[in-house]
Amino acid sequence: MIEDFREQADAANLDCDLCIIGAGAAGVSIAREFLGSAISVCLVESGGLDFEAETQALYEGESVGLSYPDLDIPRLRYFGGSTNHWSSQCAPLDALDMAPRSWVADSGWPIERAVLEPFYDRAHTACDLGENLYGEALIKALGLAPPAIDPAKLRNYVWQYRTRPNLGHAPLRFGAFYREALEKAVNIRVLLHANVTDIRTNNEANRVEHVAIAALDGPAGRIRARQVVLACGGIENARIMLLSDKIEPNGLGNRHDLVGRYFLEHITGFGGRMVTADSTPLQENYNYHQNTKFWFGLALSEALQGSAEVANCAALLQYVPNMESGVGALRRMWADIREGEVPDDLGQEVLRVIKDLDGASTAIWQRLAGKAPRVANPAEILLDIRSEQVPNRDSRVMLADDVDGLGLRRTRLDWRMGEQDRRTMEVMGRTLGEEFGRLGLGRVRLEDWLLATDGSWTGDVVESSHHMGTTRMATMPQRGVVDEHCRVHGVENLHVAGSSVFPTGGHVNPTLTIVALALRLADTLKDNLARA
Repeated sequence: MIEDFREQADAANLDCDLCIIGAGAAGVSIAREFLGSAISVCLVESGGLDFEAETQALYEGESVGLSYPDLDIPRLRYFGGSTNHWSSQCAPLDALDMAPRSWVADSGWPIERAVLEPFYDRAHTACDLGENLYGEALIKALGLAPPAIDPAKLRNYVWQYRTRPNLGHAPLRFGAFYREALEKAVNIRVLLHANVTDIRTNNEANRVEHVAIAALDGPAGRIRARQVVLACGGIENARIMLLSDKIEPNGLGNRHDLVGRYFLEHITGFGGRMVTADSTPLQENYNYHQNTKFWFGLALSEALQGSAEVANCAALLQYVPNMESGVGALRRMWADIREGEVPDDLGQEVLRVIKDLDGASTAIWQRLAGKAPRVANPAEILLDIRSEQVPNRDSRVMLADDVDGLGLRRTRLDWRMGEQDRRTMEVMGRTLGEEFGRLGLGRVRLEDWLLATDGSWTGDVVESSHHMGTTRMATMPQRGVVDEHCRVHGVENLHVAGSSVFPTGGHVNPTLTIVALALRLADTLKDNLARA
């Protein structure tokens, strides 16, 4: 059932077997695993069913490190969480991403990549993606014959999207997609407009006794549960733990000063421009395929990462249409139509299509046939570099002095990057240039920022709004906040879900791994609740 906490007459005390804080990808995925079971579940959501400015404002905070978007922009605070603006781009982590790397400080997960494989299968189903197939096997299935790149340096890489026929990308909105099932569930209580203000433990701080909740300008109450899961995102998970300081003065689970530290992002920037006499071999491969379900790019080989002592990194080729071409006009008109708008210069755009009927008609045929859309004579080809960020203890989430509408201290973010992050992107740019040149595919000119070693380069890259690392996973409490089962060290019934538990993040979007880990945690919770 779905209820609004503001309207609850019995707000003072709620009891359940499992309390899940946060109804985003992780929280919804865990709750779904208990549909129709004998386990009573309370899924607590700060927002309602739609965007509300007053609730969203609870994410506001301050940034004191590198330039970062306003903190209320990257995440969405209502049912479904940030999947409400997710593009659905998915790929799993590589084995090396989760392994200890001598050249990457503080790297290494306490579980191996193979442990996640069955959960990636289930995550594909949960994300409505289809078969869990990547790498060379998928490239072969697509019938592609990519250029003969040196496998000691680069590897072909594929991302997947949720798509629908003739619509292209159709991202899965977890709140809308799974709302009916959760609404009909007799054992699951979705509580909207319920903000967690404290996770209160016993005096020994080794067991959660209750979760304090409050509505903006509304009732307050508490939830008692046998097991509790915190699933509010990479920044908010840390913030809530730091705010829960009634028993532990430095925050819950923070005896070793690790909560909020190691804040990670994926960093991206246009690292170079490419010129070529014929872009056809590139566009036939390094492009979208099958009605934009797959996106084909390149990534650094494991061997080169080790020999160059850099992190994981990938690159996509962005083909910039000639603004005067019919294909460019079609793309702009389609973008306007999807937004429900009429182009300001509709007459001129139609004229551009008429003047380039061959190119425009070919693009339409390719789109309908599910083939890689080609840009005839692109104005330029950009190297879109997307990199892992290496762990940095001083990159962190803290509490600010200002308070939000609930009277809780807001977030202070100190995001930092280092020279190894820049060098990773430089190695990617140089390697692409060398390989494309060797194969006669084109020549690459690297951007000046990619070679800058004075720190100025940080102004030329942007974050990806992928918040990771602030409650990192480790076998020992001196190295991480949660253990290999995502349980907070020293607290027997508190678990954390989401990308905040990632010790490292690879170069891929985190959502597929978030869901895989959430499903693994759900299995752990089933065992725990069965034994209790």
